[in-house]
Amino acid sequence: MAGADEFLAAFGPPRAGTAGRAAWPRALPDVDAALAITGSGLFADGLLGLASVREVGLSLDGWPVPPAEAAVPFLSTAMGVVFARGKQVIWVIDSWEGSAFDSDMSVDELLSQLASEDSRNGTLDWPGYKGWLERSGPLPDTSILQPKPLPILGGSGAISSCHAAEIKVHMDIVRQLL
Repeated sequence: MAGADEFLAAFGPPRAGTAGRAAWPRALPDVDAALAITGSGLFADGLLGLASVREVGLSLDGWPVPPAEAAVPFLSTAMGVVFARGKQVIWVIDSWEGSAFDSDMSVDELLSQLASEDSRNGTLDWPGYKGWLERSGPLPDTSILQPKPLPILGGSGAISSCHAAEIKVHMDIVRQLL
């Protein structure tokens, strides 16, 4: 589980009190193997949630993920991307754009990719997120950043246009726009 080790080295340990997983609705051995190394909760001041309070009870109903996949959300980013373990693949749900696609990447490969410098400074925009935290204060544990307007409605998705939004409410609003 080199990816889990890389994830932990890049983002540090999870914040105390933010673990959210009591039990999965079905067996997720690859996720559990990673959690044995990383722990669960919010990492890097909420930039990432891995089996955290942010993913608890998150529903993918109405999103373009086949119900037969029985996808279980296990990881989220502050920028509204949710990763869900399906039966065969990992589903990537981009709630800012209102899209979903599948990936044959393993959980360990995903964690390794997120930990890479390119992802931290590019896709995750950790520097931009740190700037948002300095201006706005801590992101609540069950929230993500929500741009005004949403990219699905033509917005730019710039972090400077974001405010904190409860992830469940945000996902429900975007789902209704699909």
